[in-house]
Amino acid sequence: MTEAIVAAIAAVTPLEWLAVALAIAYLLLAIRQDPRCWAFAIASSALYFMVFLRAGLVMQSALQVFFIAMALYGWRQWRGTATMAPAPIRRWPAQRHVLAMLAVGLATLVNGALVGQEGAGVVPYADAGVAWASVLTTWLV
Repeated sequence: MTEAIVAAIAAVTPLEWLAVALAIAYLLLAIRQDPRCWAFAIASSALYFMVFLRAGLVMQSALQVFFIAMALYGWRQWRGTATMAPAPIRRWPAQRHVLAMLAVGLATLVNGALVGQEGAGVVPYADAGVAWASVLTTWLV
């Protein structure tokens, strides 16, 4: 077991370590509500884009483009304007959560089939499922 963990750590490329470090920096700056966090989010996602594309995870690569767009949006929102009020926190009823999960499931099936059909993905359904669940989660945040 220990050998497998050591081998897995050794297999991580310097590019991946840099992406992880930038993602952690993003998180720490976001916790402190420092708008510079968005630059780290963009840089981290750009590196992860390359890592996932090289690994054949098409949807994870596309997800990084979404994360970059959301970071640009977040950066803009955090700059704010004099007329912008903070967004209220809302709770969804259970029915909306179920509908959202069904939508993610349907998107996963369709997207996984399309990516798998083209032979572009290594694990098309897992890749698509993680991507669509991440889109939903990011949108909720």
